[in-house]
Amino acid sequence: MFIPNTLNLAAGSIDAIAQQFGMPKLQAPTENTGRAAGDYRTVDEITKNPLFDNLLTPLPADKMPTSAHLDPFTNPYAARLEEHRIDDFYDKVGGNWNDPSLSDSERADIAANAERVLEYIDSLGGNNSTVGDQMINGMSSALPRLYYNRLTTEHLTTEGSEARLLLNFADHGYDVFH
Repeated sequence: MFIPNTLNLAAGSIDAIAQQFGMPKLQAPTENTGRAAGDYRTVDEITKNPLFDNLLTPLPADKMPTSAHLDPFTNPYAARLEEHRIDDFYDKVGGNWNDPSLSDSERADIAANAERVLEYIDSLGGNNSTVGDQMINGMSSALPRLYYNRLTTEHLTTEGSEARLLLNFADHGYDVFH
């Protein structure tokens, strides 16, 4: 569940504090379970989690570090699912939380499934990825779009990154976490 970092802690510090107080690390999700008992958030409340911005929204230019252009093929700052991959992600989390034909409860349960997946991936970090920074890092964004549909996951992401794991989840579902 997304909790804003109101203490302004550095990425990774939240995990260290949680461990200090005996709180468990996030467990890998294994299936679509919807919202937890007692979670009455709406789909809009759930999708306010910044990790949802990583799925389709390009990173604003003012957030792009000036050094990002130095190594465009390992640029971790524009990680997101492209439109043709989002349908695969929707399928794995149980559907599209924006689908108006679903009830509000169904949409919120689907968004909660997606939130669990995104939070788990963000909690792992990896190559060109920062643990707990509320971004899915490790996607190459400087590739030519002309032959984009012929590119594989290996072309689009950094090996061992959060972005690679996100794409693998879109392809294979929960099995990638085990």
